[in-house]
Amino acid sequence: MDIDRVIEWLKAEETALSSLTRFSESEQVTLLADLTKALFARYQLNQSLDDLNCAVTILELAIKLPDGPHVNYASRLNNLATALIRRFDRTRCADDLDRALSLSKQATEMSKSELERAVYFNTLGNAWQSRFEQTYSVADLDHGIEAKHKAVALTPENHPYKPNFLSELANLLQCRAFWALSPQDLDRAIEFHQDALRLLPKDDSNIPRLISHLANAWQLRFDRTGSGFDIDQAITKFEESLDKMTEMHHDFAMHLDRLAMALPKRVKLAGSPNDLRCLISLLEEAIRLTPTDHQERAMYANDLGVALLTRFESTGSMSDLDAALKMNCEAVDLSR
Repeated sequence: MDIDRVIEWLKAEETALSSLTRFSESEQVTLLADLTKALFARYQLNQSLDDLNCAVTILELAIKLPDGPHVNYASRLNNLATALIRRFDRTRCADDLDRALSLSKQATEMSKSELERAVYFNTLGNAWQSRFEQTYSVADLDHGIEAKHKAVALTPENHPYKPNFLSELANLLQCRAFWALSPQDLDRAIEFHQDALRLLPKDDSNIPRLISHLANAWQLRFDRTGSGFDIDQAITKFEESLDKMTEMHHDFAMHLDRLAMALPKRVKLAGSPNDLRCLISLLEEAIRLTPTDHQERAMYANDLGVALLTRFESTGSMSDLDAALKMNCEAVDLSR
């Protein structure tokens, strides 16, 4: 498929819509769906706003198709809402988000089955989450959690969507626990993260990501409780997420850094020199795996400098002090 020719075709929306009439109803649906998938796939690779804009245009065409046995209007509304949320997250255009909220609400009201409603409520929750990330209004977060709760409740226990819906609900509860200081939300977030992991197949590629989310929840609870059990759980889960991915995984260095951020908390709590050695080793590995021009490298260098300085204060080793100064200088240079 030549997507560049598609882009040219879409520049005149009326021409594009009239040219679809030579296809059957089912062919129109399939053609627009395939075009959207191709554009989203290319957007994931190149982050070109043109591709995202074209996907939105195609989905706008799709909702203008007449209803029929091959056309689910609620599904088309939901797909357009999803694309508008993606574009809002990129451009921060408030009109896109307002429209996404309206379309996803319509979709939930027009759905033909409980599973469809679950999918549409999940999209509605995503829209409220994006609104919260702009406004920081807990009321928006409350709406998002309510929608995600409905998505989870409407999804059968054995359906493959269930783990992801549970994890996303848990993440929003975790967020509200942070902003509203609600320990109940944090306890429920941990419970839902554990439920999501229990439902995933053992070889699912999403397991490291979901384990890391659970680790984040345990770490946030430690920040509130100071409990050694909570920080032990966080570190164990971060280690588990790393064990389930290779160095070539695109998130490997980030997961190393998350573990490295949890270890100092246990060092401070228990004064374990083994944790400090492990922390320094992890940060050295994160730096080794991160290109010099990567935006995260400065953070890793700074964190390693702090860890080396901490060890110097304990051992008096000049080599640790020299290495700490070197890392701090690198962090400053990379931040310019």
